[in-house]
Amino acid sequence: MIDQLEDQTHKSRMEKHGTNYLLESYLRDLGRANEVQDSQAGNSDSGVGVGSGTPPRRHTKHKSRRERHLMREHYFTKELTDICQVNSERLMQAPTDTDSEASTDELARIREEIEMLEKLAIINKRLHREEELVVRLTAKVKRYMDENKANSCENVSQVTMLIDKIEQELEMSAKEMKENAEEISKSDQEIELRLKLLEELTLEFEQEELQHVVLEKQLNETSSRQPIALQDSYVPILEPENPVLSPEPVFQYSGSTYVLDTLV
Repeated sequence: MIDQLEDQTHKSRMEKHGTNYLLESYLRDLGRANEVQDSQAGNSDSGVGVGSGTPPRRHTKHKSRRERHLMREHYFTKELTDICQVNSERLMQAPTDTDSEASTDELARIREEIEMLEKLAIINKRLHREEELVVRLTAKVKRYMDENKANSCENVSQVTMLIDKIEQELEMSAKEMKENAEEISKSDQEIELRLKLLEELTLEFEQEELQHVVLEKQLNETSSRQPIALQDSYVPILEPENPVLSPEPVFQYSGSTYVLDTLV
């Protein structure tokens, strides 16, 4: 929360005073400090005794953590720049004694220092940019987390209700699936019984058809046979093998002819 407020304050000051407001405030505070030192020196030289109490306070604004960090970065960069400038001026000056080994060693050392300081300045600028990006990313992540936290706190009850409703629907669906499985098993059993019954009826029907064909064949054979017509003067002579047990032939008389009831 503090970092977020500091970032907001820094952004508002940048919009109001510009991006170089830290440098301007630093120079302004530095000038005020010099004025205070000059006034203190003037008071001490004027012969007026200064009390042994606390020294006068400098009325400066309270700087945030980000402002203090940027001021430190500015001091460090300024110091590196000054050192590089001094060393470059020293290198630009012509040496009085070119044959001296000490001057040669000093020039080599100064060159190495300049190279190192230039590299440090470049690294410092890169770190400064990366740190600004990290600060922005951190602020965005915090804002995103706060928004998600608020949304999650608001939606906890709704999510809980939805989960309970889904669980109830799943239980009902499982119960319906179980009942459907039982009904399907019962239907399968009934279908098997009906298939068996159908097979039995089919066999019976085939047997009945076979019997019908046999009977129809026998009927056709019987109907194809002709009865024998006998005249009045015709008397069949039958000699049974066993005259005692064999019955006498039966004759039917119809008009002027006799019909023998015996198939020949």
